[in-house]
Amino acid sequence: MTSHNGTAPRAAPYPATTRAKGWRFELDYEQIEQSTTWDLAAETPMAQHCLLMMWLVAWRQVPCGSFPDNEDEIRAKCRIPREMWTAARDVFMRGWWLADDGRLYHHTIAGRVVEMLGRRRGDADRQAARRSRKAAEAAAVGTGHSEVTRDTGVTHHDVTPGTMRTHAEVRRESSTDHRPPSTGTRTESGDGGVGDVGEGVARERNVTRDAGVTHAKSGVTTLGEGPTSPAARKPARKRAAPTALPKPEDVTTEAWDGWVELREQKRAPVTALVLEGARKEAALAKLTLDEFLRVWVYRGSQGLHADWLTPKDRAVVGGAHVHRGPAGQPRMSKEERDAEAMRLLGIDPALHVQGEAVVVDGVEVLDAK
Repeated sequence: MTSHNGTAPRAAPYPATTRAKGWRFELDYEQIEQSTTWDLAAETPMAQHCLLMMWLVAWRQVPCGSFPDNEDEIRAKCRIPREMWTAARDVFMRGWWLADDGRLYHHTIAGRVVEMLGRRRGDADRQAARRSRKAAEAAAVGTGHSEVTRDTGVTHHDVTPGTMRTHAEVRRESSTDHRPPSTGTRTESGDGGVGDVGEGVARERNVTRDAGVTHAKSGVTTLGEGPTSPAARKPARKRAAPTALPKPEDVTTEAWDGWVELREQKRAPVTALVLEGARKEAALAKLTLDEFLRVWVYRGSQGLHADWLTPKDRAVVGGAHVHRGPAGQPRMSKEERDAEAMRLLGIDPALHVQGEAVVVDGVEVLDAK
């Protein structure tokens, strides 16, 4: 068996059972643009498209990135017309070489396959190392001779009541403070005092359950504030309580309490700035502040503007209070208010029959009295 150029077949670059197994085929467009084969294919119409199809089909073969040593089979697998293959055959087969397994390989595609196999091998090695580490940790915990504390990254060997020390002592001995290390069998108890190890083991176990550091199978615990303890975590930021705003004198207690409750439900502040805005909008709507807040509560919205009010909204306070006129003018009478309402509704007051009710959206906005 000889290759296309008459030389002896080379060794296959990887095992014959190599498959892509869903691994995507990525194109290096910079390498493609610098390729001489790509430039030669540009001279024949649609030849570059056929090259891309050949690379994709080769990636899906077994072994991955190869072709059978039969040009008719290659042409059929890649759906290349016979006339196109005849015209650009030398360009299509440029760079393919025969291996000792009887398959054709291309150095560019074979390089992609080798890279894929390397990544797979690295992933497999990392998973095997992780499984081995977990098995070693489980065995160490089962025998009680060694344990790796995940929170601190410190390995504890043969923990006994006589050798147990607190985290504070360990930190002091490992710091630049060269004071004599503490020794003995006394340790901090659960209530913050000092007690004997033999008598305080049960209380220490309760404390360390909260501190987040526990030594299994040792019968004792190391006290301290682990990274997962409540003391080590930042306290939740609390929203500052809003300053109580006094009720304005021109607003009834009923309207004020209802409006404040609505703002609390909407988690909206009750500030002097919001109240001043409500007073301005009430003046634009030709309502008192008390009436405007009542309409606000009726609508149940977080905000309210004067131009949002509908005749139905105004009907809530239409017969309960006398409306104020524009700034600097006397208050409007009921007749003037009814005429203004009809004007807003597009009704000619001159044609309105006295005593006839005006109903909008099922709501009587002008009564018959």
